[in-house]
Amino acid sequence: MVEAGQAIQIQSPVITLSQIEYEYGVWASYWCPYLDLGLTSGRGKTLFPFICTDLEHHDFPHVFASTDANLPLVISVARYWPKLKKIYLADLWIPVGSALYLPPQPINAEREYINLHNNRNSAHACWGSQEQTRFKTHTLLQNQGGYFYWYWNKSPTIHHQLSWIK
Repeated sequence: MVEAGQAIQIQSPVITLSQIEYEYGVWASYWCPYLDLGLTSGRGKTLFPFICTDLEHHDFPHVFASTDANLPLVISVARYWPKLKKIYLADLWIPVGSALYLPPQPINAEREYINLHNNRNSAHACWGSQEQTRFKTHTLLQNQGGYFYWYWNKSPTIHHQLSWIK
């Protein structure tokens, strides 16, 4: 965790990293853009038909920061033991003005465990607020190439609260 006024030295095998601004809405972790490919912008509102655990690690550093004036950033972090098929997962709430630094995770087939992360749950910071349904973040990352490891798990689910919609 890097707090306001602090500095770190980033170690990276990648020479060029990009700073990208993202805007998340309250339903970002529940709407599935992959199911709505081909629809015009803003029309894709299909809810995930499964519980999504979508985590990654890669060979470049990653910095996540909430740059919103009011809301923190939620980052999911996990440690996965592939041989044991066991994962421990937590959501970290990064205060406004702070950042989370994740060092590069190069390929290592012999590693006992893998550290993973994702910001798909970022929108949870909006929950409970009727005034603010979206917020902004900045991320430092490699936006082309590189090594990615994805942990993807899906389980069937039913959205009971929506069963009355026809």
